[in-house]
This record gives sequence, structure tokens and C-alpha cells, in this order.
Amino acid sequence: MEGFDELKQKILTSVKTKAKYEVIKNLTRWLSEDKVFGDLTSHLLGLDYLSRSGKIIFFSKTKQDFLLAGADFLQEIFNRSAKPYSQNLKLYFKQYKKDGDMVKYKEKIFEVWSNNIGFLLSLERLCLNLIIRLSAIATETRRLVDAVSRFGVHILATRKTTPGLRFLEKYAVCVGGGLPYRLDLSSGVMIKDNHIKAFGGMKNLLSFFEKLEDEKLRRFLRKGITIEVQSKKELSYALKIAKIFKDKGINFSDDILYQRCFIIMLDNFDHRDAKLLLKKIRDFSSSEGIKVFIELSGGIRPHNVGLFARIRPDAISTSYITFSPSFFPDISADIFLD
Repeated sequence: MEGFDELKQKILTSVKTKAKYEVIKNLTRWLSEDKVFGDLTSHLLGLDYLSRSGKIIFFSKTKQDFLLAGADFLQEIFNRSAKPYSQNLKLYFKQYKKDGDMVKYKEKIFEVWSNNIGFLLSLERLCLNLIIRLSAIATETRRLVDAVSRFGVHILATRKTTPGLRFLEKYAVCVGGGLPYRLDLSSGVMIKDNHIKAFGGMKNLLSFFEKLEDEKLRRFLRKGITIEVQSKKELSYALKIAKIFKDKGINFSDDILYQRCFIIMLDNFDHRDAKLLLKKIRDFSSSEGIKVFIELSGGIRPHNVGLFARIRPDAISTSYITFSPSFFPDISADIFLD
């Protein structure tokens, strides 16, 4: 079986491939949004003539160290954006920092030279916006990962991401040492509160799984299942469902990194109640011989993540790392003419 570090690297590489494809897929729209090929300022000043050559250097202006993410896509963005330009357009690159590196104040990140300085100027903001946002997510994720790692707890992202940037933001989480969790709705079954309400409650859900034919159940659960619970009563039903899965011969992974797990998500409990319910789940798991992973979610932030990590769930999921990270690095770009 693969080691922990090897498997996390494999997950990172897989999500990075998806993120790169997302860049390629969205680039035309991004260029159109900023009217990159209609830069009035460069046209007015004549900066888009091929006789004007020089380079842009991206660097840190923030005094707080941050974790870099997104820089590995910059060369792809410049090369693909150059295709509509003259065949005489030339580009040369130098990458000082790669994704996953810590960046200090005034350190250089990326450099690009061109014989058309206007072309570089037109792409400056697009590139800065991307690496600033992804670096913010990666840095925030690392902050949480560092806070919980000694307790053996994983940090999970959620699907609360910017539309069109799902894989890029999940990639940034992975750069920060977190796990992407579900990339989309097809990545596994997750039964949340609204599903339970729509189905008529946990009692109906239990009855459904009891009656569902084994082969169909096995097919739908091959990528794992998460059941959200918001009360002690709902937890009792969730544990009964786990027993049904065992009796039907459904096998889940013993390692949360493989994402083929049975997970119970304790949502919006305070740490005292979460601790009691966690013990109940652990006792059930031990007595029944069923591996149940425990995820805590809801209102967990840097100020209280340690409190929840100390009760040692398997994972903590939080949406704020992708939705509203607290720190955005100040990354700038300086131009140098030949």
C-alpha cells in the first residue's frame, strides 16, 4: 500500500492536472472579460509595438510570508494567450518560486521577457489575480493544517468554491496540505440535511437502505458515503445504516485518503457535544468491527480549530478556506525595459 506522503502527492498531482485543464478551458473567457486584446492604454502609448521589449517580474510586497499557489500555471497562460499575436512575438520565462514554496518579503516569484512589452502589460492583472487568490487559499489551508497535524486530523475542503474555479481552488487547498474531498457531485454520495428532509427524515432513509438491493447499493457506494447528522437521534439512525451496510457486505476503505470511506459528519455541534458523540461512534465502530470516519464541520475557524482537533476526529471540513480566506498576499509586478 502507498505511504501517506506518496498518496497525498498523488492526490495533489491529480487535482493539479484538473486545475491546469480548468485554466486552459477558461482562458478565452478570462481574456475576453478583461479585453486583453483591446488594451486602449497600450495602444495609445504605442507599447504594443514589437520594437518595445522588456520583462515583468512578479514579486512579493507583503511582509508576511505566504505559501505560493498558481505560479506553475503562468507560463501556460502567457504561451496560450500569445497565439493570436504575431508569429514574431517572443517569450522567455524564469520561475524563481514554484507552487508549494514559501515566499518572503521582496522575493521574486516569476519573470517573463517579451519583445512586445504591451502584451505583457495586458496580462499582468489576470496573472496577479490568479496567484493572489490561490496563494491566499493555500496559505490559509496551511495555517489550519499546522494547527491540527499533531492530532492526526485532516483538513478537508468543501464544494463552496468560486464558480468556474473549482479545481484551481481545490488545488490550492492541496498545496496547503489539505484534502480536496469531493471534487463534484459524482465524487461520492453525501447525504446532507436537505436530502434527509426531502426524503422524509432519517427513519425513511433507514428503511430505504434496508430494502435497497445489494448490488445497486454496492454500485452507488463504490466511491464512499458521507451522512450528515445534526442531533443525537440522527446519529443513532446513521449508525444503524452503517450496520446495514456491513450486513449487506459493503466494504469501505480503512484510509480516508482513498476517499472510499463511510463518514459521519457531525455538523454544527459545540466541542463538548462533539466529544461525546465522537466517543459513541468510536465505541460502535470498535464493537461492530465497522470503520467509521468522523468529520466535524460547521463554524470551525482558526480561533477554535485546536479545540475541535483535540477531541481527535478524523477530519475537519471548512468552507472558509476557499470562500473567504482571511489573508491575501500583496503580490506585485514591476516592468523593466531593455
